[in-house]
Amino acid sequence: MTPWHAPGALLALLLPAAALAQPAKVPVQPTLLGEPVGVPPGEFRMGHQRDDPSPTGSLWKVNEGPAHPVTLSAFQIHRHEVTVAMWVEFLNKVGGLAAWHPLQGVQRTPTGFAPAVDPQQPARAVSWVEARAFCRWHGLELPTEAQWERAARGDCTLSPLGCDANPTGADREVDEPEWPWGQAPLPDCAHANFSPSGAQCTQAGISTKTWPVEGPLAGRSPPGALHMAGNVSEWVADCWH
Repeated sequence: MTPWHAPGALLALLLPAAALAQPAKVPVQPTLLGEPVGVPPGEFRMGHQRDDPSPTGSLWKVNEGPAHPVTLSAFQIHRHEVTVAMWVEFLNKVGGLAAWHPLQGVQRTPTGFAPAVDPQQPARAVSWVEARAFCRWHGLELPTEAQWERAARGDCTLSPLGCDANPTGADREVDEPEWPWGQAPLPDCAHANFSPSGAQCTQAGISTKTWPVEGPLAGRSPPGALHMAGNVSEWVADCWH
């Protein structure tokens, strides 16, 4: 989840879960927002080394170092972004307390708020305060950056085929998965709503800036979360570190 620096962003939702002896069997509890995915407890390498080359030429890696080990208890995170339909329901239920921005894909009507786009599109242009309020209204919390990163790309235990046995980082024994789907291929429209050329990806032959929250399945993370790369930026609970 892209923390703090994202000007308009979406959110993932976190449900706490006790650490379990058998990581592969993390139970999930459906909520009104749908089925979450379980992320097992464990240690992973968070961030990137400054000397790691960026295959996409991105500068954000400079701000994600140094890589460091982080140990997390088991937790649950919702498998896809919050939809416009979910956001509209929240705005209508909180009534006069609702903040609203037209870029969220929402319109005002005589009877309240309504989707202005496909209801299954991700909500966007949501502030961090609004994201946290939405989560807490549902009895949930935003994930921490560490939780989001582990849910996004897993580690060499969750995704052994996605690890690089010949690391380039100065202090790594193994490079952990670069992307939710592993070390390769580089991001493309088959795995994420992301195009290295800068051209918009198409879905069903139509070019759109954002895609509905379901898919593409080829780009899902090891725990099963969708759109953890591409589509929209997402909020986390803490600062980028």
